[in-house]
Order: sequence, then structure tokens, then C-alpha cells
Amino acid sequence: AATVGRICSFGSNFVGFHDYCVNKEKIPSPYKYQPLNNGQECLNALLEACELLELGKEDVEKIFYSNAHDLFSGK
Repeated sequence: AATVGRICSFGSNFVGFHDYCVNKEKIPSPYKYQPLNNGQECLNALLEACELLELGKEDVEKIFYSNAHDLFSGK
């Protein structure tokens, strides 16, 4: 089974808060805790970084498709 939770950054490190160890009753009401598959969360963070850096469509396509395609197809 995939690990589900949230990944948070602390300085130059990361810590994973997993669904089984989070007391949802103590989370402030404005924050909506949505546990995700850790791989999915990493992809969401990468997409957000692309948007913050205002990368063009071609650059985003290279990150999410072309580079992986080349890597796994042996090019």
C-alpha cells in the first residue's frame, strides 16, 4: 500500500506526517488536511514550482513528459 500523509519542509529538510499519526481534531479549522499519496504530493509540489517560476508550456512539458520519455526509452 502507498504511504499516505503530508510532507512538510523544515529548513533544508523534510518530514512526513502520515495519516495514522495525525490528530485531525487538533488541526486549526482554516487548514484543510488532505492526505495524499507521497508520490502524488511530490508531483503537485513540482507543478506548483513550475507555476511560481512562470515556466512556459514547453518547459513544463519537458519536465513532466519529454525528459522521462527520453530517460526510459534509452535516448
